[in-house]
Amino acid sequence: MSYEDHKNIIEMQSLGRALKIHLDRIEENKKRLDFIKLQRTLRERELIARQEELKASEEEFKKLEKEARDESEDRRLELLMSIDECTTSIKDAESFIAGSANTLKEIQSDVYSEDGYEMRDMEHIEMRIKALIEALSPSARDTFDYVIKYHKIWNFVQYIEGNRCSKCRFVVETSTIQKIENGYSVEACSGCNSILISTHART
Repeated sequence: MSYEDHKNIIEMQSLGRALKIHLDRIEENKKRLDFIKLQRTLRERELIARQEELKASEEEFKKLEKEARDESEDRRLELLMSIDECTTSIKDAESFIAGSANTLKEIQSDVYSEDGYEMRDMEHIEMRIKALIEALSPSARDTFDYVIKYHKIWNFVQYIEGNRCSKCRFVVETSTIQKIENGYSVEACSGCNSILISTHART
């Protein structure tokens, strides 16, 4: 057996990392939309609260105006200030909600287009990964199937550095190292369940 299994496994991880980049971009797009939606929700809640506050202030002011008592003058001034502040806040909130609705539509359109390209590229990557898995020898595929239960496709390979796993520094038996370095076997690290690959397979 050559290093073919090792090379295929290394390519799979490389493709997995490319896949993660696409997934991260889709997640970033989702965060952009979620942020705008959250801001709109907060301003909508603020708008409702201000509208209720305005209504209460206006009703109290009308009541005090009817009573026309001198001692209520200070309170009437407070209410007038509150009415003015509420009116300004309501206008600001309504303006933000209207403007952000257009912004949200534009970003949703951009995200729909961008995610479409990302998903198309992801589909091609996944097809290539599937082909590489199918090309593995039976024993290598068994090891891959075991390891991938513990790791993501973009981070399941480690290398032998001296006599240790490059990730967890677990000491690997000499006989196992010889099998891996000579390309005879694909082995999982007993420490971190990563696939251990010969350093020769890097190139």
